[in-house]
Amino acid sequence: MTVTADNITPKIILDMIKNQLNLEENQAWVYNQRQTIPKEDGLFVVVGLDSVRVYGNNTYYDDDSMGLEEKVGTWVLEHISINLFSRDYSAIMRQAEVLASFVSTYSQQVAFAYALRFGKIPSTFVDRSSREGTSILYRFVISIPVYRCYVTVKPVAYFDNFSHTITNNP
Repeated sequence: MTVTADNITPKIILDMIKNQLNLEENQAWVYNQRQTIPKEDGLFVVVGLDSVRVYGNNTYYDDDSMGLEEKVGTWVLEHISINLFSRDYSAIMRQAEVLASFVSTYSQQVAFAYALRFGKIPSTFVDRSSREGTSILYRFVISIPVYRCYVTVKPVAYFDNFSHTITNNP
């Protein structure tokens, strides 16, 4: 699978959360997209990629009717951060729904399609609530491990017919 802007892991995770929590486009985005903190009430979600650890890299070959193909697989552990925030109590009340989104049927189907598997229990769940002007911005950061396999497939030139004749002249 070729990695594009549409199938990066944070965007896939964000899609799962938006689907489960019925969030609008303006309520959820990928980290570092030049968004400002909204002034209205309600839950807002930002998903980002914190770090990546490669734990496998391999090449294998597949011979099918179309010819020989080289498949290069890279297995990684991606640490994803999910930031929930709200000016009202939405972030407090709906935090469990975010975790539930990873065990939904929709999320399981998406995970299978993109060759990823995620920890259903977060590695950290931290309260980062702070003052924002005269009110408190309720903010929680959830970190989850995501295991993913990236595979690239390329045809391999296969040479079994030679058109040159070799002669041995004694």
